[in-house]
Amino acid sequence: MTSSKLIQENNKRIMEIDTPYNPITGEGAPLERKLIEIVDYYLPKQYVPVQMLEEKLIKAIIKAGSIIQFLKDLGEDINIDNRRLVGDTIIGLRNTYDFFYWAASFAKIKNKEGGGNIPFVLNRPQRRLILRLEKMRLAGKPIRLILLKARQWGGSTAIQIYMAWIQLVHREGWYSAIVAQDNSSAIRIKEMYSKLLKEYPVELLGLPKGSNAIEFGSYGGSKNDYILKQGGKVVRDSVVSIGSVISPDAIRSGDIAMVHFSEVGIWKETPEWNADKIIRTVSGAILSKPYTIIAYESTANGTGNFFHTEWLRANKPDGDPEKSSMDPLFVPWFEIEIYQKEFESEQEKIKFADWLIDNRDNEKPNGASDPGTYYWWLWTIGATLENINWYIDKRRELNSHADMAAEFPSDDIEAFKHSGRKIFDLYKLEELRKGCMAPEFIGDVSADFQAGKKAFQNLHFVPNERGNLLVWEMPDKEQIIADRYIVIVDPQKGKSDSADPSCITVIDRYWLMHGGVESVVAEWHGPIDKDLLAWKSAQVAKLYNNALLVIERNTFDNEKGKAMDEGEFIIDQISEAYDNMYIYVPMGKVREKQSTSYGWFTNGTTKPAIVNKMIAIIREAAYTERSNDAIDEFTYYEQKEDGNWGAMEKKHDERVITRMIGLFISREQMDKPREQAPIRTTVKAIRTKKY
Repeated sequence: MTSSKLIQENNKRIMEIDTPYNPITGEGAPLERKLIEIVDYYLPKQYVPVQMLEEKLIKAIIKAGSIIQFLKDLGEDINIDNRRLVGDTIIGLRNTYDFFYWAASFAKIKNKEGGGNIPFVLNRPQRRLILRLEKMRLAGKPIRLILLKARQWGGSTAIQIYMAWIQLVHREGWYSAIVAQDNSSAIRIKEMYSKLLKEYPVELLGLPKGSNAIEFGSYGGSKNDYILKQGGKVVRDSVVSIGSVISPDAIRSGDIAMVHFSEVGIWKETPEWNADKIIRTVSGAILSKPYTIIAYESTANGTGNFFHTEWLRANKPDGDPEKSSMDPLFVPWFEIEIYQKEFESEQEKIKFADWLIDNRDNEKPNGASDPGTYYWWLWTIGATLENINWYIDKRRELNSHADMAAEFPSDDIEAFKHSGRKIFDLYKLEELRKGCMAPEFIGDVSADFQAGKKAFQNLHFVPNERGNLLVWEMPDKEQIIADRYIVIVDPQKGKSDSADPSCITVIDRYWLMHGGVESVVAEWHGPIDKDLLAWKSAQVAKLYNNALLVIERNTFDNEKGKAMDEGEFIIDQISEAYDNMYIYVPMGKVREKQSTSYGWFTNGTTKPAIVNKMIAIIREAAYTERSNDAIDEFTYYEQKEDGNWGAMEKKHDERVITRMIGLFISREQMDKPREQAPIRTTVKAIRTKKY
């Protein structure tokens, strides 16, 4: 790549950014459009949404070519009143079909640079946002959006004005709500609507031209509910309610059809309310039908919270049963017009392009705070040279890249990555996520007996679409490979509702024979009594060719304060019936001096070892993951203030634990898998393999 080619591509990007946008004529506006000509209309040429062309009136006027000819064809008088009536009807139809036109023509917002209110002419990110909403509306679908924001482009404003359009143009009696961190924030959003009403032409609502403006009045004596009124009379039966994290129950949730949840990621929990409960309470009664709206918007604020969890759910692949109905949208900082710095001359731009190319593999370029690889990455994802020039300059004002990324994220991963104490590289986790897929089999394992030495009789898989066992690859019964499968068990600790469920993970080591990596091939996950878990894990291991069975042993304090070891109980149940149990190897010891304790012990020595091993494995994408839920758990795993590691509050890490233990043992304590002749064994011929 030469600087001349780079600048050529940069010019293309700038031309696309600078494509003329005129919402009044419709030129460059979103939606599929067609040019129509009405020579005696105030817009002789306009690009209108194609759906508008289905209107009989519009078809007739276009066919006539003018309003005057249209009136002649109808046999009507050609006078100023009739011509104005036709013109007003065209405006009303355009308002109905074209939000961009309506907003620029009749919606006024505060001018951030001071002075009077200005027409709402949407910027580029706002146009992207409204196009998403319009695609859902035009398809006859409920409108559902989750918006991850960079700052200073008016995403919240666009959502609120769009909801006002629905109430003022499309639906009467269509109540809406705004829920924010506190009442003052919700009121500020409502005030956008109030400003719009002050200058909104009342004739568009069927009221006499020149009569009093529409305004919000109290509804039902409530301080949180407002209804559109003119001179004390209700207009369109349109209500806007406000609520906050402190008092979300103040909203008449049974009446609303649209709700705007603002800055969800920064909501602070109270003893009575959290984000999940608030959103379920407020939006639970909203019907799944056209013109209803549920919109979450927020900047990122760490992983593991409600907003991050919902963002991950919204981005799950189609067909995934865990995928949410929300349409995800992220706008990077470089799509926002104000974040660019022009060059003083063409020579300066050429010099900058040369610098960018020369340092694209440089971790520490001169004159910049971040690696050259990062700036080159910005170019590859769509930033212009002017954007990157601004970024480098702005970066010098902040102490760290993390601070910069938190304020000006370049993609959704970066937005969340630099807003918490994450352990694992979120970009690498997203690479691993590409290997995730729907399971080949869902169900469970079953035998003639649930427990005891006869628990292996007639052992087989049982399909059940609601089963706890997910299988991506069935055990290979044709090729006998020694040390191929490893089964890791993380027992549920305690019986509280917040306790991690039990997890049984099966890892296939086959491809290590050919220079490849391990792969997760099955997982059993859910709550289960510890005695049944003992036999369940042994049954899974038996089905996977008598796999090495590793049971995590870790103590905890139960409700009475007595130290307990779930792993020890499980091992006691099955150690005389299953013959391939992992025996603990103390760190730094060789096999000849190993302990005689079954199971894996997580302690102050082994935990740093497995965490750091897993950090390296994920950094190198050096195993194959199949479970999206496991990837999600890795994103919630963090370093605590006391230096320990674990899941974020109210999140789980049992899938993470089984992967970390299993891959550590596979890499550090097991021989490579190898072909061998079939070995016939019975349950009674106990042969405990030591690792």
